[in-house]
Amino acid sequence: MALSKNYVYVICLSSLLIFSLKFALANARSKPSPAPEADSPTATPTPTGGGLLGVFDVTKYGAVADAKTDSKSAFQAAWTAACKYAGDSTFVPRGEFLVGLISFCGPCNKSPNVEIRGMLKALSDPSVFKEPTWLEFRDLSSINITGAGTGMLDGQGEASYTGHGCSGGQCPISLKITKVSGGTINNIALVNSKGFHMSLLLSSDILVRDMKITAPNKSPNTDGIHISQFTNINITSSTIGVSDDCISIGPGSNNIYISTVTCGPGHGIRVKSWPGSPPSKVSNLKFEDIIMTNVKNHIIIDQEYCPSKGCETKPSQVEISDVLFKNIKGTTTTKSEVTLACSSSMSCENVVLANINLKYILPDGPATSTCTNVKGISITSMENPQPCS
Repeated sequence: MALSKNYVYVICLSSLLIFSLKFALANARSKPSPAPEADSPTATPTPTGGGLLGVFDVTKYGAVADAKTDSKSAFQAAWTAACKYAGDSTFVPRGEFLVGLISFCGPCNKSPNVEIRGMLKALSDPSVFKEPTWLEFRDLSSINITGAGTGMLDGQGEASYTGHGCSGGQCPISLKITKVSGGTINNIALVNSKGFHMSLLLSSDILVRDMKITAPNKSPNTDGIHISQFTNINITSSTIGVSDDCISIGPGSNNIYISTVTCGPGHGIRVKSWPGSPPSKVSNLKFEDIIMTNVKNHIIIDQEYCPSKGCETKPSQVEISDVLFKNIKGTTTTKSEVTLACSSSMSCENVVLANINLKYILPDGPATSTCTNVKGISITSMENPQPCS
């Protein structure tokens, strides 16, 4: 989806959101990266895992569960051995492990399985990260990562929340998936990331489920999950409460399905880019069956958005079409419940609002809805607020 740098579409929320949300960005296409090739046969290493065949326990490679000793080398060694083994599993037992920046690279002999039962802690000083990533899995035909219900990645981001110390102004992402063509990520808690908690980039066909992602209320730019140049992803049965976007969607993304996710506090679900983009398209978005509790800024298309003084003032060149908002109910603390502010040079087309009931709970009502530069809007069963024309 060629969104480039022009803010396109946003749903901002500040409290609790429980939803079943479907994305189908059919008219936004980008050429996917080729899947990595399988590794050529190599000498098979001997697994070390307390007698479990094919289990590569990081403690057998020198990892120390004292939350003080940097176990980066041990984790890297366990991964390297497992990657060469046919039917590998990298295992992290219970305990607290301090781990520096690592890139777990493929290709591997077989789809790796990574089980994290303990807690991994990032180095607390953001200035030691010369790259904006803490843990990365890349160049894999598939990957399966599980926390088995107890695993946790603690980004120890407190020192970075003041906006100082990160290399080049970019704070590291806790978990990054790059050029991976299949797999699952499940049952892991991600907390206190310095930057985004999870980034999914240049990949396809991933299931993300049963995740718990949290950060303090004043932790800037700590998006829960960021998706970019990605095809076919299912995010389900998860809870995300951060100080920025719950889930953010960037350029080149297609066929995104989000369901049974609780968002809040945070900024909700956002399809975004920044001013100045070339002509591009966003289409076939469906937001359905959403419950909102004391939320600000429920439903927004804002093609005039500018987060800083340096934005270009010319109208957006992003074409938005075929957008559905259906069965959205709850309570609001802002009067402007529905805002459709489309580009003056590129009207939004075929926007549907159906069965909307958002009750304004403060005494200075009523709430309002605004529609600007929308062509072909359809409104049915809109109880609150009163529909715009």
